[in-house]
Amino acid sequence: LVNDHGTRRKMIIDLLKRDATEYLEVLQQAVKNDDTETSHYAVSAIVEVKRNLTNALQELSVKYEQNKEDPHTVRAYAEVLIQYTRSGFLDPRTLYKYRVMYSHVLGQLIEIAPEDEWAYEQKVEADLELHDYASAERYAQRYQAQFSRSERAFLLLLKVYYEQRSSEKLQETLRSLKNSPVRLSNKGLAVVRYWTKGVS
Repeated sequence: LVNDHGTRRKMIIDLLKRDATEYLEVLQQAVKNDDTETSHYAVSAIVEVKRNLTNALQELSVKYEQNKEDPHTVRAYAEVLIQYTRSGFLDPRTLYKYRVMYSHVLGQLIEIAPEDEWAYEQKVEADLELHDYASAERYAQRYQAQFSRSERAFLLLLKVYYEQRSSEKLQETLRSLKNSPVRLSNKGLAVVRYWTKGVS
């Protein structure tokens, strides 16, 4: 979006000084840039990100296999798996394989660290991406039971029932949320109002 070539190059170089993993979409856009120097910097950064991600994945895969009962190791492996699936480096078949692996690792993390709220949230989202609605519902219910005062747990359960097209369960969850002691954020209030209008 920046017209000046010098500014573009400086922006890409600045990105290289940070964690470029977070800016992959920007870098992938920069690869197509008409300025060859900007494009070259972006390609170099993407190659480096891919190398680092692959190395981290290999290293954590070994640690995970050696110690599947350590929550820190399992979570670190889950985190690098999700980075890898979001990198844009994978073909559809490989992407599906790693998403299934990610979902499995999250399920394991929940078993050994049931207090890790992040794991429930990620597990439900991962299962929804895989269209495994039965598993998404099961873990969303566990999430809501484990964290009964979590707004996010209720909102995810609503999302699951929306994806399942289960109006009855959605309404039931909506009623439970309204009667719960959960303090809703502005986003939560907006969701409740939207669905209340939708089912009234």
